[in-house]
Amino acid sequence: MWIFCLICLFSGVNLANVHSPFDLEIISIIPCNISVGVALPFTGAALRVAEDAVNAEFLGRLNLTVTLLYQETDRVCEDTDAHAPLLLAEYYNKKALGRCVAVVGSACGGLSIAPFLAKEWDVLLFSNSLVASTSISQTVSPTSIGMVASYESIAASLLNLFRIFQWLHVTMLLDAAAATDFYFQVCQSTKTLLLTEQFSDFRVDGTRFTLADTPSVHEALKFANARSRVFVMMSHTSVAIKLMRFLKTDRLFIPGDQVFVVLQPTQQAAYGAVSLFDNPDVFDVELFRSTLYLTTYVATGGGFPKLNQQLAAKSQELYGTALQTGLQPLDVYLIRETYNSVRLFAALVNDSLDSQPWDNNTIHSADSVCGGGRLRSLMTNRTFRFPSGPVFIDANGYRHTDLLLYTFHPKTLSFQVVSRYDAILQRYLWDQNVSIEWLTGKPPLDIPPCGFSGNEGPCLPQGSCAMLVARKHGGSFTTLWSAEKRSNSDSSKSKAATPPRTI
Repeated sequence: MWIFCLICLFSGVNLANVHSPFDLEIISIIPCNISVGVALPFTGAALRVAEDAVNAEFLGRLNLTVTLLYQETDRVCEDTDAHAPLLLAEYYNKKALGRCVAVVGSACGGLSIAPFLAKEWDVLLFSNSLVASTSISQTVSPTSIGMVASYESIAASLLNLFRIFQWLHVTMLLDAAAATDFYFQVCQSTKTLLLTEQFSDFRVDGTRFTLADTPSVHEALKFANARSRVFVMMSHTSVAIKLMRFLKTDRLFIPGDQVFVVLQPTQQAAYGAVSLFDNPDVFDVELFRSTLYLTTYVATGGGFPKLNQQLAAKSQELYGTALQTGLQPLDVYLIRETYNSVRLFAALVNDSLDSQPWDNNTIHSADSVCGGGRLRSLMTNRTFRFPSGPVFIDANGYRHTDLLLYTFHPKTLSFQVVSRYDAILQRYLWDQNVSIEWLTGKPPLDIPPCGFSGNEGPCLPQGSCAMLVARKHGGSFTTLWSAEKRSNSDSSKSKAATPPRTI
């Protein structure tokens, strides 16, 4: 006994300075029984795998627990939007007050209110899905972090693509029956961007349809064809394909004259993978060659087989769910950023502890270590290295999400990647070894020589000039949204960046 005490004395070990692990908690308000890609059957495994990884990495230093809050009976996002903030407030006030906690939520699950609760409590809130910039900003919600892009940045990527090809007239066809509000939010964000100087030279019209209501489909297509040659299909990929077929059946499709744009947040079955275009019938080939497919880009998902295997196995174990063939868990930003949110919170708490003195018998309070504003200041303009790949958070509290652009290749009868959109640079990086094989060897014109009606310019019938002038000055179309703010000073914007080489 005396020998042991002498060893402790001379080795400088102070037994009183041995601390128990610092407790921290992730509170999830992600929904469970809702048919969207962000729900726990897809993302819940990421919470558990990250929990185990943190406790293993910081063994003896940090002790992380994950708590799931959701209403079992919720079946649509509107339900969980109402219930999630109530569950969160009740749990926090009864069990988490004064503890080191962070919240992980999604756009389907109360993010209209939760950021304000997080601000009031001074705790971090991570969003693992796309959000409106009005929900997460440094002024409105200074303790919230967008682990994925904002809807505005996705909308900007669309408009930046259209500018490359000098397409300034665009029509968005919105599926009113879509299970997710992703498409509606992108439409709304596009409308907002049209009010800015950068995109004021665009005219974007919009219309709604419901596939079950065939007349509404025909009317939507006629509406679109009368206003532009760029159709953005804001719907599931399978619905977009049906719209194209309707257009051809209605004899509104002119090969080489139109372009169809399909935008999906992920390639999960809930949205429709690019593989749905593979091996088309002869009837569809010209339609698919006129299609651009955009979806989120993951640079490193396939490079971490062990983590992908862990996530897939845990998802099967906990929820009995699996992704479709060819898609890895880290390929889906909803899963990846759920995992990264947990890892990021632990890394920030560890950094915060390092910055504080560990004096004899010191017990650090959650307020001094885990304040949301304090932790947020430690992460902005910084890159973190996690097993899922690097994570950079900008000054506004967002992690940017890049996009991949696919086009159809007539020889392979499948889509290929031709470009990547760099969200930080806000420009497309083109693969110089791959070309977009347009039907006519060049992109469709913004306005056809004979106009959208086919009876303008050189095709104008004799004696119709007076009628045309009167119509032009008779007022604008009534649409879902539009912006026409052109001036001579804006003309330079139409000089697009050099597009990729074409065949």
